[in-house]
Amino acid sequence: MLLLPALLVAPVIDDVVGMRQFEQLCTERAVVRISPEAGQVKRAQRLDSTTVELPGYWIKIESQSGGYVDLDTKKSFVTFEGFHTKGGRIAAISMMGGSHSCFPKDEGLVLKRLNMDQLIGEGRKL
Repeated sequence: MLLLPALLVAPVIDDVVGMRQFEQLCTERAVVRISPEAGQVKRAQRLDSTTVELPGYWIKIESQSGGYVDLDTKKSFVTFEGFHTKGGRIAAISMMGGSHSCFPKDEGLVLKRLNMDQLIGEGRKL
């Protein structure tokens, strides 16, 4: 008798807990990280982004990371991380939830301040 209510409530809890975890990841880790040496970069290249599934969460969450490398030192000087999920079981079954993504809100502003288009242009001249 208790099994039916548990089966009905479990997917809702899955969605609620999983989406809270997703939102917490977005708040804490969807940021742009800038190296102290970023101002000295003369030529840059965008790094290929990588996507991995994160273990230990109630719902499937993928992390997508990327950044830019200084072509003279071969060190990354800008990195960022974003996250993707399709939600929990209810969202996946009903397709009501669609997919959710988050990326650093200030990424465009940071890249503009670093003159990233110019740095990449200089990198292409090689």
